[in-house]
Amino acid sequence: NELCHAFRKLLDNPFPICERTQGTGVWRLLMVRMSKATQEMLVVVQVLRPADEAALSSLKSQLVASLVGQDPSRRPLLYDDIPVTSLFLQYRSAVSDATDSPTDQMERLYGKDHILMGLLGLRFRVAPLAFFQTNTVSCELLYQRAIDWLCLSDDKPTILLDVCCGTGTIGLCAAKQHPSVRVVGIESNEEAVQNAIQNAQANGISNARFVAGKAEDVIGQVIEQMGGDAVEGMDVCAVVDPPRAGLHSTVLNALKGCQRVRRLVYVSCNPESLNSNVIELCSPSTSAGKGEEGSLWVPTKACAVDMFPHTMHVEAVVAFERLADMTTKTGTTHEN
Repeated sequence: NELCHAFRKLLDNPFPICERTQGTGVWRLLMVRMSKATQEMLVVVQVLRPADEAALSSLKSQLVASLVGQDPSRRPLLYDDIPVTSLFLQYRSAVSDATDSPTDQMERLYGKDHILMGLLGLRFRVAPLAFFQTNTVSCELLYQRAIDWLCLSDDKPTILLDVCCGTGTIGLCAAKQHPSVRVVGIESNEEAVQNAIQNAQANGISNARFVAGKAEDVIGQVIEQMGGDAVEGMDVCAVVDPPRAGLHSTVLNALKGCQRVRRLVYVSCNPESLNSNVIELCSPSTSAGKGEEGSLWVPTKACAVDMFPHTMHVEAVVAFERLADMTTKTGTTHEN
């Protein structure tokens, strides 16, 4: 709130608010990331770039002086007792207010090129446009529930596959809590994989590694490479945290077909795609033969996490087990 008040004062200067449909004005959007764990604040101000270079230079000076301070090295301005440690100016001419477009120029006006966000005792390097949950308090509840439902054990050889791992948040938190578990993150975005590797090194985690590739192509390969014949005696489970569109059918088929994976936890940010993915995970494929029903996934637990209070949006966690394992526990048959 304090930073917003300081920014509002800037709106009284000669630079007008942007009219997106008309392509006039300057000020467009303010984005703030704050880390109480590290006492850091990253600010991105999105503008329609002024044509006049002198005006642009004046705008930059005003931003630094108003939000960071006239002499930040000695007397930085504080907002909720936290200084602005990174200030960026983003130039955007498109109509939408999206901030994550790689084609929009981003200029660092002050400070570091990233912020360190705390999560379940770890610290993650977050760039201005990188995805990271905004509500870190609820995010810790979400991720801890997912880790708990994986039922990881340090008493027997265990492999955890973190599918769609992004920068490694869930997998690294699990690796930290269970040092004997071997974690493998799988992510198609190579830049995210590099960030995950850096996050592991920064947090001193040695029992996690990350692979760039499509999950459907590498899930089986990763398991074989980690244990070979010894995998037969290992406990193998997986966690998935896909984007809003959910998991592609090829990934779902890979998770259904890889029989060594016996437990699965699905973290979802979109109930609609979750619903369709659950149906597909729990349905036999058209090519399934008789006796293969036991390989199907069955949801055993589910909960919603209110990440965005006062909105309709919720995140969800769903735990699955193989039907064969459940019937073994209960002593029933698949037909029952």
